[in-house]
Amino acid sequence: MMNMSMTVRHEWWPQTEEEQLSAGGTVWVARHPELIGVVAQGETEQEAIERFQENAADLESELKASGLPLPTPTRLSFELVVESTHMDSGGKVSAQPETRFQAEPVALA
Repeated sequence: MMNMSMTVRHEWWPQTEEEQLSAGGTVWVARHPELIGVVAQGETEQEAIERFQENAADLESELKASGLPLPTPTRLSFELVVESTHMDSGGKVSAQPETRFQAEPVALA
């Protein structure tokens, strides 16, 4: 017997750019034109993207809790997570390693 669960989640995929600081150095900035006011910075592009996605998730939670509509994204990134357990004929249960499938961001028509 095998049990399997799958989770599909979406993330807003921001635009990023490296900006010069007036005091010298640079910082990566991530923003999305459909999420006005949601901006994140990081020392690396990946850090800025991760912070942006956290901020976007917080905004979505706040909008849902307030009963307000979510913006409709035009670009999404998907990750499919598959978790499974297996029970052999002797009743022994073993967990299978989590399998992740990640798709590149796609534009929605």
